[in-house]
Amino acid sequence: MRPAHLTLIGILLFLVCLSAGAVGADAAETGPALICAPAELLVCSPDGKCTGVSAASVDFPEFLKIDFEHQTIRGILDDGTIRIVKIAHWQRFEDKLVLHGVQNGRGWSLVLTEPQGDMTIAVSEWDAGYMVFGSCVIP
Repeated sequence: MRPAHLTLIGILLFLVCLSAGAVGADAAETGPALICAPAELLVCSPDGKCTGVSAASVDFPEFLKIDFEHQTIRGILDDGTIRIVKIAHWQRFEDKLVLHGVQNGRGWSLVLTEPQGDMTIAVSEWDAGYMVFGSCVIP
């Protein structure tokens, strides 16, 4: 398995480089922009072992902005680098909003609960899984 910091940097780059089709709704259907803060990040291996890492230790943004109007997820790294991801697809299901996509052999999804604002991000590839837990608020 790769070192955790390199793997999570790869996840962030994966999310940043997403370039899929447009979201099927406008901002009025999904709501206002949200600010999200990752609280726990895990790297999991095929044997089921997961290791917790900090956002700062793997250059993952401390805050993400989900902008439904522009169909993007944006994060700023500690060094000021701005990362922007185009949202590929979304679907509302009961009290949840699910965003997802595929790129470079990896699948990702982001689930938000409404109105609580709980957030879970999952990224999967053939040799590892990645989980990010946090919460979102309307700024």
